[in-house]
Amino acid sequence: MTPTHVPIYVASLGPANLRLTGELADGWIGNSFFPETADAFLNPIRDGAVSAGRTLADLDLTVSVGIEFTTTSGRPDVATLKVTPSHSARWVQRRRTTTTKHSPARATATTFGLGTNLVGTDDLIRERLRLYRNAGITTLRAGLQGDVANDLQTQIDDLGRLLDLVGEVNAET
Repeated sequence: MTPTHVPIYVASLGPANLRLTGELADGWIGNSFFPETADAFLNPIRDGAVSAGRTLADLDLTVSVGIEFTTTSGRPDVATLKVTPSHSARWVQRRRTTTTKHSPARATATTFGLGTNLVGTDDLIRERLRLYRNAGITTLRAGLQGDVANDLQTQIDDLGRLLDLVGEVNAET
């Protein structure tokens, strides 16, 4: 009987654990990930992969994102983000509900929510998808709004819309 390979994915954050992920794992599960600062996570993973005779391309780099399509051209306020695909989005929601309207903590929560999720118009989401792609992220784990019992058709429509945008961005390369 031939043994079956079971892929190992690691959700790591600190430099030593990121390096270990690069050395040993098949994939990385990223949380609290800003594509604009991807090197903070990916450089240690790359270093670990190289030390094991691999490259970063040998790993599946996955990141959780919430999805919220809007119709306005400006960035929406994160208070409207109902999805919580990870602990980071839940943290944003807690910070949003426990801080005053113009406090630095609230502004930080908004920046964090918008930087780690796909929120906005098709053009804004396309722009964010390019950043993830250019950073080297290979898989986005998308959290859709609502619940299946009440919003199944909306979720299906949003997923189709997201897949269309991903297809467009991938066709650019």
